[in-house]
Amino acid sequence: MHMQENKTNFFSKLSLISIALTVILTSITHAYELGSRALIAGGILIIIMGVLNIFYQCNTNKMLFVLYALLNAWVIVGFGVINGFWNHVFKIFLTYLHNGHLPPLLAGLFSDSKIGSIFFESVGILTFVASMFAAYYIFQMVPKKQNDNTEII
Repeated sequence: MHMQENKTNFFSKLSLISIALTVILTSITHAYELGSRALIAGGILIIIMGVLNIFYQCNTNKMLFVLYALLNAWVIVGFGVINGFWNHVFKIFLTYLHNGHLPPLLAGLFSDSKIGSIFFESVGILTFVASMFAAYYIFQMVPKKQNDNTEII
């Protein structure tokens, strides 16, 4: 097996683990509002992404990678950045800066202006962290062009 393929498969596995963790954490925070439907939807999404990832590892089809990367982008941006960062990290930071209360002007910028339980907010913060790992690993999976003009010194 070529060195590039080994590296791609390694990052492919890490990508799937980190994106699955992002979906699991998001499902937990959404289960507060949506109940078990959030967990079921998360499970289905993980299965779809897992199948795409495994098929891509088996035959490195570019179309499978594009589909997998687009789903990753949706999860990373939607769940990681918008939900994890904006609705948890940034909201907690602004609340801290304003002595525990969001000003009414800023409260409308979030899906819920109240700070949740420590568990709820911690899971939201971890969603953002996991999504950043997922972004790094999907970027590492992008096929790199091999330079055939390299010289050995």
